[in-house]
Amino acid sequence: MKKRPSPTKKMKMPRRRARVRAAGRLAEPRAAEASYLRALKKAFRRYQAVIAHGLAPLLAVWPEPRADASDAELRKLWPTIDPNDIRRWAPWATSEDAVRRILNSGGRPIVGMPLEEYVRTSIASAKSAVQAAAPTSASILSTRPAGAFKVSHLLPAVAAPPVILGPNGRPIGPPPSPTVVTTETIRHQFDWVRLNLGRIITEEELSPILDATGKAVSRHTVSQLKRVLAIDLRAGVPGLQPLIDEWRGANVRLIESSILRPMDGVRLSPVLDDMSKLVEEAHANGLRVEELAGQIKDRFGVSDRRAELLARDQSLKLNAQINQHRQRSAGVTQYRWRTVGDERVRPMHSVLNGTVHSWEAPPEVAPGRNEHPGGDYQCRCAADPILPDWLEG
Repeated sequence: MKKRPSPTKKMKMPRRRARVRAAGRLAEPRAAEASYLRALKKAFRRYQAVIAHGLAPLLAVWPEPRADASDAELRKLWPTIDPNDIRRWAPWATSEDAVRRILNSGGRPIVGMPLEEYVRTSIASAKSAVQAAAPTSASILSTRPAGAFKVSHLLPAVAAPPVILGPNGRPIGPPPSPTVVTTETIRHQFDWVRLNLGRIITEEELSPILDATGKAVSRHTVSQLKRVLAIDLRAGVPGLQPLIDEWRGANVRLIESSILRPMDGVRLSPVLDDMSKLVEEAHANGLRVEELAGQIKDRFGVSDRRAELLARDQSLKLNAQINQHRQRSAGVTQYRWRTVGDERVRPMHSVLNGTVHSWEAPPEVAPGRNEHPGGDYQCRCAADPILPDWLEG
């Protein structure tokens, strides 16, 4: 008679091994992305400093707008100040926004001084300066407050104009110093800026940043795949370095195009083109120099955001490319599409979440476009590897 198994002990039943098994989830290269962004922003600050340095002489001679505000408008704005004093001694004070920009020009917040009090103090200071000067010093009347037209102060990370070396290893000459503002002088200033930006936005300049990012992303994929595949991939994978080199060249072109000129397939319009149009329109519309300086500062903020977009998109893209290359080199042929699961996920990517795909056939992510995870613009999706049977043993 056969002995029955004890009810307290579970019977060992043979389990049939599945054909494929999900190996685990991969994480984004956040540390590599953050490092890339810090280095990229430092480079962008240098580019911003070149632009500011080139435009400063132009803004220094920017024409004063006509004092076309009526007495009623000025009294409504500054009730306790004579409108004639404003026109003569503070022509820049015809709007609260202009005065606020001047007050904040050094990056210091307004502390305990109303705008009207600042205007009154500036008028008294201008009167005192004229009384102390020679009778012939009429030019003092048109002198703007410190910081009214300076743009370089908007870049606290840059203490002084950069020293830009030419092909011969010597510093290049200073920007043109126009005496009037015309369409021609605006063009000359931007020609100088464009020329000198072209000298420093080069592969030699950017390679240290991009190479460091490539190595950091590569280390990240090694650690992630070792965690989920239990395979040590520290040894060099054939074809990986050419992939990183190609990514580096593409990023140099992306950075150059986002600053200097448009490029096919790039969604970012060039900062310098935006800036040129802004200055030309300001001149045509008689914009005050204080307002123009504020708009230039805003454009530099756009430039910083573009750096963030580039760092985010490109670190994700490189991570996806290296991840694919290493998985395929390790014998993984399939992956499971995984989204991050938040409200920013594209509808098509949400549909793909959890589906299994072959590395040989990327799925459709948009009408007529097929990509693996991370290949689409700003795509944060991941390709979680699926182990074949022979890798499980």
